[in-house]
This record gives sequence, structure tokens and C-alpha cells, in this order.
Amino acid sequence: MDPRLVRIDVVGSRKKLIGLSLLAVLMTGIAAVIAFGFIPVASGSFEQAAAWIGTVFFGATLVIGLRRIATAKRIDISLSEAGFHDRRVTANPVPWDAIEDVSTWSMSGQKIMVLAVSPEAEAKAGLT
Repeated sequence: MDPRLVRIDVVGSRKKLIGLSLLAVLMTGIAAVIAFGFIPVASGSFEQAAAWIGTVFFGATLVIGLRRIATAKRIDISLSEAGFHDRRVTANPVPWDAIEDVSTWSMSGQKIMVLAVSPEAEAKAGLT
């Protein structure tokens, strides 16, 4: 088999997303219990404000997590002879010859590969 014809697909992990969503349920519940006064704190206090912010933040995290669980087995990134396609970002594949530069960026010890794509290819890719 010609190695150039191999296609690599990257899919999400449902198990990890379920674990994170369960954590979001726990955190939303704790924050909501404090925010709604089931655990008494001074009205208008920093603790109450933090609880309301936590309820909104972790609640939104839960919604996003549940949405991503529903689409976790969908192929997110495909690498093929023709180019790459990150379905989370672009509507169409980006050809390999459209990549102008490759670099890395890191934050908190996590390295991320950054691809600089030509403006013409970026316009054709249809950013989503």
C-alpha cells in the first residue's frame, strides 16, 4: 500500500467528556446550593457572588460538555494526501501546499502546533 494514500482521522473521547461533565454537574450543584442560600452565607457577600458566578460558569461548562458528548464520535481532524480538515474550524479541507509556516506555541506545559495558512486557502476553507 502506498503510504501517501493513508488517511488518519482523529475523534473525540466520550469517556473523558463524560467524566468532565460529571465534574461540571458536581461543581454547578455546589455553587448553586450556596448561591440559592441552602448553605447560609451573608447576603451580598463575596462568597455569594462567587457562588453565582460559579453556577453560571459551571452550568455553561456542563451544557458545552453535553453538546460535545453528542458529537464525540464524529471525526474532528482528518489528514490525507490532499491536505488536512479540522471540522471544528473549517468547512472545507486545506491543501498541504497552502501551509506557509509551521510553529509551536505552548501554554502551561501543553504544546500546540500552529499552521500558518495562505490567505487564499483560508478564504476557501470557510472558517466556521
